[in-house]
Amino acid sequence: MRAVLCQDYGGPEHLRLEDVPEPQPKPGEIVIRLAAAGVNFADLLMVRGTYYLHPPAPFRTGLEGAGTISAVGEGVTDWKIGDKAFAARPGCFAEYIAVKASEALPIPAGFTMVQAAGLIIGYGTALYALKHRGQVQPGETVFISGAAGGVGTAAIEVAKRLGAVVIAGAGSAAKLETCKAHGADHLLNYSTEDIRERIKEMSGGKGYDVFVDCVGDDVFDAALRASARSARLMIVGFAGGRAPSIPANYLLAKNLSVIPVAFGGDFAESPALARAVIDDLGAMHAREPFHPEIGGEYGLEDVPEALARLADRNVRGKLVIVTGYKPV
Repeated sequence: MRAVLCQDYGGPEHLRLEDVPEPQPKPGEIVIRLAAAGVNFADLLMVRGTYYLHPPAPFRTGLEGAGTISAVGEGVTDWKIGDKAFAARPGCFAEYIAVKASEALPIPAGFTMVQAAGLIIGYGTALYALKHRGQVQPGETVFISGAAGGVGTAAIEVAKRLGAVVIAGAGSAAKLETCKAHGADHLLNYSTEDIRERIKEMSGGKGYDVFVDCVGDDVFDAALRASARSARLMIVGFAGGRAPSIPANYLLAKNLSVIPVAFGGDFAESPALARAVIDDLGAMHAREPFHPEIGGEYGLEDVPEALARLADRNVRGKLVIVTGYKPV
Protein backbone atom coordinates (compact mmCIF):
# COMPACT_ATOMS: atom_id res chain seq x y z
CA MET A 1 0.00 0.00 0.00
CA ARG A 2 1.00 3.65 -0.30
CA ALA A 3 1.77 5.76 2.77
CA VAL A 4 3.36 9.16 3.39
CA LEU A 5 6.45 8.92 5.60
CA CYS A 6 8.47 11.70 7.22
CA GLN A 7 12.13 10.84 6.68
CA ASP A 8 13.47 13.46 9.09
CA TYR A 9 12.21 16.35 11.18
CA GLY A 10 12.20 19.78 9.58
CA GLY A 11 9.32 20.42 7.19
CA PRO A 12 7.07 19.09 4.43
CA GLU A 13 10.07 18.70 2.11
CA HIS A 14 11.06 15.64 4.18
CA LEU A 15 7.87 13.77 3.29
CA ARG A 16 7.93 10.87 0.84
CA LEU A 17 5.16 8.71 -0.62
CA GLU A 18 6.35 5.12 -0.35
CA ASP A 19 5.16 1.55 -0.77
CA VAL A 20 4.91 -0.21 2.60
CA PRO A 21 3.33 -3.49 3.75
CA GLU A 22 -0.43 -3.42 4.21
CA PRO A 23 -1.23 -3.71 7.95
CA GLN A 24 -2.75 -6.89 9.37
CA PRO A 25 -4.97 -6.62 12.44
CA LYS A 26 -3.63 -7.87 15.75
CA PRO A 27 -6.06 -9.22 18.36
CA GLY A 28 -8.42 -6.39 19.34
CA GLU A 29 -7.63 -4.33 16.23
CA ILE A 30 -9.37 -3.43 12.99
CA VAL A 31 -7.94 -2.26 9.68
CA ILE A 32 -9.60 0.74 7.99
CA ARG A 33 -9.27 1.18 4.25
CA LEU A 34 -9.01 4.95 4.16
CA ALA A 35 -10.94 7.06 1.69
CA ALA A 36 -9.88 10.46 3.06
CA ALA A 37 -7.73 12.06 5.76
CA GLY A 38 -7.92 15.50 7.33
CA VAL A 39 -4.96 17.91 7.21
CA ASN A 40 -4.26 19.66 10.51
CA PHE A 41 -1.82 22.17 11.89
CA ALA A 42 -0.74 19.43 14.28
CA ASP A 43 0.49 17.42 11.26
CA LEU A 44 2.77 20.31 10.36
CA LEU A 45 4.03 20.58 13.94
CA MET A 46 4.74 16.83 14.04
CA VAL A 47 6.80 17.01 10.84
CA ARG A 48 8.69 19.99 12.26
CA GLY A 49 9.38 18.10 15.49
CA THR A 50 7.57 20.65 17.66
CA TYR A 51 4.47 18.59 18.46
CA TYR A 52 4.08 16.84 21.82
CA LEU A 53 4.40 13.48 20.03
CA HIS A 54 7.95 12.78 18.81
CA PRO A 55 7.97 9.46 16.95
CA PRO A 56 11.39 8.32 15.71
CA ALA A 57 11.96 8.99 12.01
CA PRO A 58 10.95 7.68 9.59
CA PHE A 59 7.33 7.77 10.73
CA ARG A 60 3.91 7.79 9.09
CA THR A 61 1.98 11.05 9.05
CA GLY A 62 -1.66 12.17 9.14
CA LEU A 63 -3.65 12.32 12.37
CA GLU A 64 -7.24 11.58 11.31
CA GLY A 65 -8.96 9.61 8.60
CA ALA A 66 -12.20 7.96 7.48
CA GLY A 67 -13.03 4.87 5.45
CA THR A 68 -14.47 1.37 5.69
CA ILE A 69 -13.27 -1.60 7.71
CA SER A 70 -11.36 -4.09 5.56
CA ALA A 71 -10.19 -6.57 8.24
CA VAL A 72 -11.13 -7.46 11.82
CA GLY A 73 -8.77 -8.94 14.37
CA GLU A 74 -9.36 -11.74 16.83
CA GLY A 75 -11.72 -10.85 19.68
CA VAL A 76 -13.38 -7.90 17.92
CA THR A 77 -17.16 -8.23 18.10
CA ASP A 78 -18.49 -4.68 17.70
CA TRP A 79 -17.16 -4.06 14.18
CA LYS A 80 -17.53 -5.97 10.91
CA ILE A 81 -15.99 -5.72 7.47
CA GLY A 82 -17.68 -2.97 5.46
CA ASP A 83 -18.62 -0.78 8.43
CA LYS A 84 -17.90 2.93 7.96
CA ALA A 85 -15.49 4.21 10.59
CA PHE A 86 -13.05 6.97 11.36
CA ALA A 87 -10.19 7.33 13.78
CA ALA A 88 -7.62 9.83 15.01
CA ARG A 89 -4.11 8.44 15.30
CA PRO A 90 -0.79 8.91 13.45
CA GLY A 91 -0.52 7.24 10.05
CA CYS A 92 -3.70 8.34 8.27
CA PHE A 93 -1.96 9.72 5.17
CA ALA A 94 -2.09 6.21 3.77
CA GLU A 95 -4.37 3.73 2.06
CA TYR A 96 -4.85 1.56 5.16
CA ILE A 97 -4.38 1.93 8.90
CA ALA A 98 -4.68 -0.51 11.79
CA VAL A 99 -6.19 0.81 15.02
CA LYS A 100 -7.53 -0.62 18.24
CA ALA A 101 -11.21 -1.40 17.84
CA SER A 102 -11.94 0.81 20.84
CA GLU A 103 -10.23 3.80 19.13
CA ALA A 104 -12.48 3.78 16.05
CA LEU A 105 -15.81 5.57 15.89
CA PRO A 106 -18.81 5.13 13.59
CA ILE A 107 -19.28 7.93 11.08
CA PRO A 108 -22.47 9.83 11.96
CA ALA A 109 -25.26 9.63 9.41
CA GLY A 110 -25.28 12.38 6.83
CA PHE A 111 -21.52 12.91 6.52
CA THR A 112 -19.55 12.05 3.39
CA MET A 113 -16.12 10.43 3.75
CA VAL A 114 -14.43 13.73 2.88
CA GLN A 115 -16.44 15.58 5.53
CA ALA A 116 -15.94 12.83 8.11
CA ALA A 117 -12.18 12.87 7.54
CA GLY A 118 -12.03 16.30 9.16
CA LEU A 119 -14.74 15.78 11.73
CA ILE A 120 -12.80 14.54 14.75
CA ILE A 121 -10.15 17.22 15.11
CA GLY A 122 -12.11 20.17 13.68
CA TYR A 123 -15.63 19.73 14.98
CA GLY A 124 -14.55 17.54 17.89
CA THR A 125 -12.16 20.22 19.16
CA ALA A 126 -14.79 22.93 18.70
CA LEU A 127 -17.48 21.05 20.63
CA TYR A 128 -15.06 19.90 23.33
CA ALA A 129 -13.84 23.49 23.78
CA LEU A 130 -17.19 25.25 23.77
CA LYS A 131 -19.49 22.77 25.51
CA HIS A 132 -17.38 20.40 27.57
CA ARG A 133 -14.58 22.74 28.65
CA GLY A 134 -16.00 26.25 28.22
CA GLN A 135 -19.63 25.46 29.12
CA VAL A 136 -20.96 28.15 26.81
CA GLN A 137 -24.45 29.34 27.72
CA PRO A 138 -27.17 30.81 25.49
CA GLY A 139 -26.75 34.55 24.99
CA GLU A 140 -23.01 34.62 25.78
CA THR A 141 -20.60 36.29 23.37
CA VAL A 142 -17.90 34.08 21.86
CA PHE A 143 -14.89 35.54 20.03
CA ILE A 144 -13.06 33.13 17.71
CA SER A 145 -9.63 33.91 16.25
CA GLY A 146 -8.54 32.11 13.11
CA ALA A 147 -12.26 31.70 12.52
CA ALA A 148 -11.97 30.82 8.82
CA GLY A 149 -9.87 27.72 9.47
CA GLY A 150 -10.98 24.15 10.04
CA VAL A 151 -11.46 24.47 13.80
CA GLY A 152 -12.63 28.08 13.46
CA THR A 153 -15.49 27.43 11.05
CA ALA A 154 -16.54 24.43 13.14
CA ALA A 155 -16.47 26.59 16.28
CA ILE A 156 -18.76 29.16 14.65
CA GLU A 157 -21.34 26.50 13.85
CA VAL A 158 -21.11 24.81 17.26
CA ALA A 159 -21.30 28.12 19.15
CA LYS A 160 -24.41 29.16 17.22
CA ARG A 161 -26.08 25.84 18.04
CA LEU A 162 -25.34 26.49 21.71
CA GLY A 163 -27.14 29.83 21.46
CA ALA A 164 -24.09 32.11 21.55
CA VAL A 165 -23.46 35.39 19.77
CA VAL A 166 -20.35 34.88 17.61
CA ILE A 167 -17.65 37.41 16.74
CA ALA A 168 -15.44 35.87 14.05
CA GLY A 169 -11.90 37.16 13.66
CA ALA A 170 -9.75 36.62 10.57
CA GLY A 171 -7.04 38.41 8.62
CA SER A 172 -8.74 39.11 5.29
CA ALA A 173 -12.07 40.07 3.82
CA ALA A 174 -12.23 36.79 1.87
CA LYS A 175 -11.78 34.75 5.03
CA LEU A 176 -14.46 36.78 6.78
CA GLU A 177 -16.88 35.97 3.97
CA THR A 178 -16.33 32.31 4.83
CA CYS A 179 -17.07 33.07 8.49
CA LYS A 180 -20.26 34.87 7.53
CA ALA A 181 -21.38 31.89 5.46
CA HIS A 182 -21.03 29.66 8.53
CA GLY A 183 -23.27 31.89 10.65
CA ALA A 184 -21.04 34.42 12.42
CA ASP A 185 -22.98 37.38 13.83
CA HIS A 186 -20.10 39.89 13.69
CA LEU A 187 -16.92 40.03 11.59
CA LEU A 188 -13.57 41.45 12.71
CA ASN A 189 -10.65 41.90 10.31
CA TYR A 190 -7.67 42.04 12.62
CA SER A 191 -5.29 43.02 9.83
CA THR A 192 -7.08 46.37 9.48
CA GLU A 193 -9.17 46.88 12.64
CA ASP A 194 -8.39 47.46 16.30
CA ILE A 195 -9.25 44.17 18.02
CA ARG A 196 -10.00 45.56 21.45
CA GLU A 197 -12.12 48.46 20.27
CA ARG A 198 -14.12 46.42 17.77
CA ILE A 199 -14.89 43.60 20.21
CA LYS A 200 -16.03 46.12 22.81
CA GLU A 201 -18.21 47.83 20.19
CA MET A 202 -19.70 44.56 18.92
CA SER A 203 -20.47 43.31 22.44
CA GLY A 204 -22.16 46.50 23.61
CA GLY A 205 -19.15 47.56 25.66
CA LYS A 206 -18.99 44.41 27.81
CA GLY A 207 -16.40 42.33 25.94
CA TYR A 208 -16.51 38.63 25.12
CA ASP A 209 -17.49 35.92 27.58
CA VAL A 210 -15.51 33.17 25.84
CA PHE A 211 -12.44 33.47 23.61
CA VAL A 212 -11.58 30.50 21.37
CA ASP A 213 -8.00 31.24 20.32
CA CYS A 214 -6.55 29.32 17.38
CA VAL A 215 -3.86 31.90 16.56
CA GLY A 216 -1.92 33.11 19.61
CA ASP A 217 0.76 35.71 18.81
CA ASP A 218 -0.22 39.40 18.66
CA VAL A 219 -3.89 38.55 18.09
CA PHE A 220 -4.12 36.96 21.53
CA ASP A 221 -2.29 39.85 23.19
CA ALA A 222 -4.75 42.38 21.78
CA ALA A 223 -7.84 40.25 22.37
CA LEU A 224 -6.93 39.64 26.00
CA ARG A 225 -7.74 43.29 26.71
CA ALA A 226 -11.24 42.91 25.26
CA SER A 227 -12.56 40.36 27.74
CA ALA A 228 -15.57 40.71 29.98
CA ARG A 229 -15.09 40.06 33.69
CA SER A 230 -14.89 36.34 34.49
CA ALA A 231 -14.36 35.45 30.82
CA ARG A 232 -13.00 32.04 29.80
CA LEU A 233 -9.98 31.93 27.48
CA MET A 234 -9.91 28.67 25.49
CA ILE A 235 -6.37 27.95 24.22
CA VAL A 236 -6.65 25.81 21.07
CA GLY A 237 -3.50 26.50 19.04
CA PHE A 238 -0.84 28.91 17.84
CA ALA A 239 -1.23 29.21 14.07
CA GLY A 240 0.30 32.69 14.30
CA GLY A 241 3.59 31.14 15.37
CA ARG A 242 4.10 32.44 18.92
CA ALA A 243 2.58 31.02 22.06
CA PRO A 244 1.58 34.08 24.13
CA SER A 245 2.67 34.81 27.69
CA ILE A 246 -0.28 35.76 29.87
CA PRO A 247 0.26 38.30 32.68
CA ALA A 248 -1.07 36.78 35.89
CA ASN A 249 -1.95 40.18 37.33
CA TYR A 250 -4.39 40.80 34.47
CA LEU A 251 -6.02 37.42 34.99
CA LEU A 252 -6.46 38.28 38.66
CA ALA A 253 -7.77 41.78 38.02
CA LYS A 254 -10.59 40.53 35.79
CA ASN A 255 -11.03 37.09 37.36
CA LEU A 256 -10.28 35.35 34.04
CA SER A 257 -10.02 31.59 33.51
CA VAL A 258 -7.48 30.12 31.08
CA ILE A 259 -8.60 26.72 29.82
CA PRO A 260 -6.35 24.66 27.52
CA VAL A 261 -8.12 22.50 24.94
CA ALA A 262 -5.93 19.49 24.13
CA PHE A 263 -8.66 17.38 22.61
CA GLY A 264 -6.23 15.06 20.84
CA GLY A 265 -4.61 13.93 24.07
CA ASP A 266 -7.91 13.53 25.91
CA PHE A 267 -9.39 11.77 22.89
CA ALA A 268 -6.59 9.18 22.94
CA GLU A 269 -6.76 8.70 26.72
CA SER A 270 -10.53 8.32 27.00
CA PRO A 271 -12.48 6.40 24.34
CA ALA A 272 -15.65 7.10 26.35
CA LEU A 273 -15.08 10.86 26.10
CA ALA A 274 -14.32 10.57 22.39
CA ARG A 275 -17.53 8.66 21.75
CA ALA A 276 -19.57 11.11 23.85
CA VAL A 277 -18.25 14.08 21.84
CA ILE A 278 -18.84 12.39 18.48
CA ASP A 279 -22.30 11.21 19.54
CA ASP A 280 -23.08 14.78 20.59
CA LEU A 281 -21.91 16.06 17.20
CA GLY A 282 -24.08 13.49 15.44
CA ALA A 283 -27.14 14.56 17.46
CA MET A 284 -26.47 18.24 16.72
CA HIS A 285 -26.04 17.46 13.03
CA ALA A 286 -29.34 15.56 12.97
CA ARG A 287 -31.18 18.56 14.45
CA GLU A 288 -29.46 21.18 12.28
CA PRO A 289 -26.90 19.94 9.74
CA PHE A 290 -23.33 21.13 9.96
CA HIS A 291 -21.67 22.37 6.79
CA PRO A 292 -17.96 21.47 6.93
CA GLU A 293 -15.90 23.90 4.89
CA ILE A 294 -13.61 21.88 2.60
CA GLY A 295 -10.83 24.19 1.48
CA GLY A 296 -9.29 21.77 -1.01
CA GLU A 297 -8.73 18.11 -1.84
CA TYR A 298 -5.29 16.64 -2.53
CA GLY A 299 -3.94 13.21 -3.42
CA LEU A 300 -1.47 11.32 -1.25
CA GLU A 301 1.34 12.48 -3.51
CA ASP A 302 0.39 16.09 -2.77
CA VAL A 303 0.63 16.00 1.06
CA PRO A 304 3.76 18.24 1.10
CA GLU A 305 1.91 20.85 -0.97
CA ALA A 306 -1.12 20.74 1.33
CA LEU A 307 1.02 21.17 4.45
CA ALA A 308 2.99 24.02 2.85
CA ARG A 309 -0.29 25.78 2.08
CA LEU A 310 -1.35 25.32 5.70
CA ALA A 311 1.97 26.74 6.90
CA ASP A 312 1.37 29.84 4.76
CA ARG A 313 -2.07 30.26 6.43
CA ASN A 314 -3.57 30.29 2.97
CA VAL A 315 -6.52 28.09 3.86
CA ARG A 316 -10.22 28.57 4.42
CA GLY A 317 -11.81 25.60 6.13
CA LYS A 318 -10.29 22.13 6.04
CA LEU A 319 -7.84 20.59 3.59
CA VAL A 320 -8.43 16.90 2.91
CA ILE A 321 -6.26 14.16 1.44
CA VAL A 322 -8.15 11.66 -0.74
CA THR A 323 -6.68 8.22 -1.44
CA GLY A 324 -8.67 7.33 -4.54
CA TYR A 325 -10.77 4.74 -2.72
CA LYS A 326 -14.48 5.55 -3.03
CA PRO A 327 -16.65 3.20 -0.99
CA VAL A 328 -20.19 2.62 -2.18
